[in-house]
Amino acid sequence: MESSPDDLAARLLRCPVGCAFLLTIARDQIPVAVAVTPRQAFARAVVALEALNPWSGHFEQAVTAALSQGSSLKSLARAVAGHPASRWWTDPSDRSRQVLISNDERDRASSRRLQPESVAHWEAYAQRPLPWRITSTLRGEFSCVDTVLGSGDWLEPEEYGRFAAEIEPTARVLEVTSPADWHELCVSFPSINQNRSSPAGAGSLSPDWGRVASRWDGIHLTFAGLLTTPFVRHNSTAGTTMLWSWDAEGTTWLPGDFLRKGSPLAPLDPNASECRAVGPLLDDELGIPDWPSDGSRVLYRGYCYYPCLTGRPSTDRFAAILPERSTPRSPRSPLHRHARGLPR
Repeated sequence: MESSPDDLAARLLRCPVGCAFLLTIARDQIPVAVAVTPRQAFARAVVALEALNPWSGHFEQAVTAALSQGSSLKSLARAVAGHPASRWWTDPSDRSRQVLISNDERDRASSRRLQPESVAHWEAYAQRPLPWRITSTLRGEFSCVDTVLGSGDWLEPEEYGRFAAEIEPTARVLEVTSPADWHELCVSFPSINQNRSSPAGAGSLSPDWGRVASRWDGIHLTFAGLLTTPFVRHNSTAGTTMLWSWDAEGTTWLPGDFLRKGSPLAPLDPNASECRAVGPLLDDELGIPDWPSDGSRVLYRGYCYYPCLTGRPSTDRFAAILPERSTPRSPRSPLHRHARGLPR
């Protein structure tokens, strides 16, 4: 969907992920021309999504706090959305530059854990087909999925293989760049989510992936879609939708032979240059008021590194111990894995 800079700026401010993304730029005082480039933007999107973990003890407060910052971020949102260097955010899927991230053993194990009758319920809850195959667009050496590895449900980068994706020219790909696009997909091929633990809510609509496959071979969430769609409820007479489980720019592929694993790509070396991680959004930076701290500390997983522009202390390869913050997360707990859609 084509969108004007003003429309994109408005959608950023209506999405908690977009607001949190903008907060990292304002906090670090990074020039817009730098912040919107792929590797910087990928890192800031990961930080924004980590701050809005739906399984934290204060997800609703975090969403409200992020959105409340919108009025102070309007000028920055317009600058970001209108900058020539951010035009790639709305690009459709480029089939010639797709990287397939794969862990075959984990994929097979996940599929075996579900009985056939449970697949439809799982797919409606997790908002993705089973088996799940995703490719992401290479921007230089990195893709958005490369950046997110090691956070959320993703294993460490060394647990995955990176391959050039070979995609048939005739593959049919739907572009999702807004909550309205996701809503249209769900109401066109509806499946009712019956899981009460879903952040989208029981009774919300998800895609019926079996029916989606009759019309589309892949669903591409653009980078603009990543910053404007998650955690935004969209209502119509057909029902309510909210994308919550996709955390990277990429194309989710339905079953079929239009996607094949090509030649292996070299593993990425995060220490290839003198780079530093983008720091996480702490509760006070996000604007969560008077949230009690238990004095604990957490590990922030910063896989991708960027040229030293923030003046923040350097980190080791995958994590940095940060100052005290409230409500430590346990992203590897069985509950978290199940809640985010990975079968236990």
